[in-house]
Order: sequence, then C-alpha cells, then structure tokens
Amino acid sequence: MIDFKKKFCQRLREARKKANLTQAELGEKIEVGHAAIGHMETGHHSPTFDSLCRLAETLGVSLDWLAGLDSPITSGVPKWVVELLPVLRSLDQPGREAIQALVAGYKAKRR
Repeated sequence: MIDFKKKFCQRLREARKKANLTQAELGEKIEVGHAAIGHMETGHHSPTFDSLCRLAETLGVSLDWLAGLDSPITSGVPKWVVELLPVLRSLDQPGREAIQALVAGYKAKRR
C-alpha cells in the first residue's frame, strides 16, 4: 500500500528542485511562508486544498502525481521542454503572446 503522505513529501521536494525554486521562492509563488513549504516537505504539515492546487500548477505537475497516484505529466517529454515549463508558466500576458506568435511563425515557416 502506498504511503501517500511520504510520497507527497518526496514528490513535492523533487518537483520544487526540478523547478529550481527554493522553499522561500515556492512559498512566495503559492502565497505561503517558506517554513510552510519546509513543513510540507518533511510531513509536519499538510497543505490546504487551495495550496495543493497552487503547488501543482506552479510546479507543472498533476495533483495525481504529487499524491503518488500517477506518473509525471511530463513522462516521455524531452528534458529541455520540461525545463521550459516553469518559465512559460511564469510569463505575463504579453510574454505569452510573444511566445505564441513565435511558435505560430515557426509553424508557418515549416509548411
């Protein structure tokens, strides 16, 4: 049987490190203190549902994966693409539009 709390703690730390975020940076992004992230990673504190959803969104993983129920949503995706996910998620609207225009231009050029 899966120890969900232990799996969550491991996967939270793994995803945070893959995103190159400190506990303080992740805490700021999901609007909790850095100590709360540390407590979540050690199993001393469980996140609220809202915090859990913000964690998954910020780290680019599914709730299932964080809980140990599924493989990463990035399974089979090249490493360079996975490394871009946190950057792309952090873009503001003009940044997203610029990237979308770049991709559209690239697609049109390849036709």
